[in-house]
Amino acid sequence: MNQRGFSLLEILVAVAIFSIIGIASYGTLTTVQKADVRSQQYADDFERLQRALWVMERDFMQATVRQVRIDGDAPSTVLFAHTRGRGETDSDTVAFTRAGWLNPFNQLPRGEVQGVVYRVEENQLQRLHTLYPDQATGIEPHTRVLIEDIESFKVRLYVGDSWVENWNKERALPKAVEVTVTSKAFGAIRRVFLMTGAKLEQAPTTT
Repeated sequence: MNQRGFSLLEILVAVAIFSIIGIASYGTLTTVQKADVRSQQYADDFERLQRALWVMERDFMQATVRQVRIDGDAPSTVLFAHTRGRGETDSDTVAFTRAGWLNPFNQLPRGEVQGVVYRVEENQLQRLHTLYPDQATGIEPHTRVLIEDIESFKVRLYVGDSWVENWNKERALPKAVEVTVTSKAFGAIRRVFLMTGAKLEQAPTTT
């Protein structure tokens, strides 16, 4: 019985077929891996966004009518500072004082009141805080990056029976704040956080 071997042409065809299959399989694997990386990145970014919104909710809900002194000057009557956006990002800045900063058994060398600032710098939504609400010039606050690749950070305040885009009241806090965070990953995300709406004369003396 004669046994016929493969011709060179048949071998070349088989090699070509296996090469095509290998390339296709590699391409599919690469696509799946890239999709998995993108999915994980999206999940990480979303978790970071959720955490940032939780931090903001905690801060705004615990805003207090504590007056602030700078360099020992007279206490400021501005309890909630709001600056409309300027520059490339057109993002707002807000500054206020919050209570409820936990200090278990007073072990840390600070109180439970904290100065807080939200701003956008270098396309990052940043939260700044100081160890003490009363500060001296030249003391740098602690900076924490909440979200990256930010396009804008806009704030509206609920006063009386309506929303306003400019806050210029003294000795008072808004009833609520609406925050719109626009990022490359998620577009515009809008949240409303309740505040006390308290006025300075309603507050007990704070040391």
